Amino acid sequence: MIAEADIAAVGALIGDRARASMLNALMGGEPISAGELARIGGVSPSGGLRATREASALKRARTCYDHLAGELGVAATDMLVERTILARGDGGFSVTRTGRPWLEELGLDLTALARARRSFARGCVDWTERRPHVAGSLGAGIAAIFFARGWVRRRPGGRAVVVTSAGAEWLERSLGLTGYR
Repeated sequence: MIAEADIAAVGALIGDRARASMLNALMGGEPISAGELARIGGVSPSGGLRATREASALKRARTCYDHLAGELGVAATDMLVERTILARGDGGFSVTRTGRPWLEELGLDLTALARARRSFARGCVDWTERRPHVAGSLGAGIAAIFFARGWVRRRPGGRAVVVTSAGAEWLERSLGLTGYR
């Protein structure tokens, strides 16, 4: 039964005229460039690449409403917990005694954020990472600081953000997060 489902899925993929044409060309055994394969399949060579880049950018770093998400949002949240700035709680986070001065030095008015007409520091399960990042007024405040200080900037036309060199430096120095350079 499982083999039948797999064969059906493969058949559906091969059934697409563009894919079938490209597979047929590849069966010749000769190397073929992506541009040539696109021409053979009658598709735009840049359309798939652009979609892949956009999906990768969204997975890497984005906003989720008004807070940071994706790999960046989850990793930053994890490091805030690991460094005892935040503590995980029932469906969210709380600011620790040592975390309060750290977040205030960052530029957050925790008293004002706590008084906001929304949850303070709820967990928001990230759709790409399947783990929570910090949301609520605290998450929005952290994201606002990242934008205001130029640590992230929005990519045109969507929710994806790019970590700037200044942001990568701060993430590494302050949170021990690497890989954003």
